[in-house]
Amino acid sequence: MFGRSGEGTLAIDAWNTENAKGESTSGFDCEANAELRRYYLRQEPVPVLLLIDKHARWKQELENVYLISYSRMAGTNYEHYGYELRPDYEQLR
Repeated sequence: MFGRSGEGTLAIDAWNTENAKGESTSGFDCEANAELRRYYLRQEPVPVLLLIDKHARWKQELENVYLISYSRMAGTNYEHYGYELRPDYEQLR
């Protein structure tokens, strides 16, 4: 999930992450950039998310996740992205 929380800032809803203090969190803010948007809109694997917040530790293997849906709430800057694991995920383990 991905929405604007301020000018040039995106709020990323991400499961199983920790902040710099080691506290469990379900999301974080990051700077908006064209490379991030390209990964979402092109439905490519999203390992780039691992580089967005260098303080977050990911427990999900995002390189095995693909975008399956996108929606934008009318009248807002809120965007929702849905993902699923690659069909061959289990074979790659």
